[in-house]
Amino acid sequence: MNKGQWLPQSFQILEDFFSQNGYHFLQIGNQFRKETKGGWQNVILGFGHYEDCTYVEVSFGSRLNIVEQLIAPYSHGLRGYQAESNTTITNLAKFQKEAHLRFEIRDEADLFRMAAHLRDFFRKEGFAFLDSLSNIGELDKLFNQDPTGACLVSFNHQLRSFRALAIASLNQNPNWEELAEYYRGLLDKYSSPRVVIDRFNDFSRYLATTALN
Repeated sequence: MNKGQWLPQSFQILEDFFSQNGYHFLQIGNQFRKETKGGWQNVILGFGHYEDCTYVEVSFGSRLNIVEQLIAPYSHGLRGYQAESNTTITNLAKFQKEAHLRFEIRDEADLFRMAAHLRDFFRKEGFAFLDSLSNIGELDKLFNQDPTGACLVSFNHQLRSFRALAIASLNQNPNWEELAEYYRGLLDKYSSPRVVIDRFNDFSRYLATTALN
């Protein structure tokens, strides 16, 4: 089979399973998405086509509209930000602590093995984890319980800083001032552009003067 056919066939094989769990297929973004009261949850398949095989990487996460609406006026110029960005995103390799975990597809049997793996994972823990990502208290733990460590649900230190502070405000985190100072320093540590740091300062001042925290 032509390697390009693995993409549509992957979604066809998995569509019934995700549909039964409230997800629908969206061709834009190669994703299955489930709408929630305040945003969405999604599972994204990323494809890398090579001469002798195709690799599939599986990412998943959520969007909380209230978080994205807060950061939107300050997000211009932030690397990776889009109007339909996820608030949280991780991948199977990061979640399961298996570096470079991805699925190698050389024939149809590999495709069915991948589908079986994903069904098993999401039944046992993936869907429950995705549900937890719609809870602002759970997000506060993931982003802010250990701000100095790696964040399971963020790959981008700039967006992490903005979202983490917004989430801390929404959850009325008692350590809000310390978190604001830490994330400001994180942006500086990684040599973020001056315009990004200035926007973060404006954002933190805005949050400090609202009733969110």
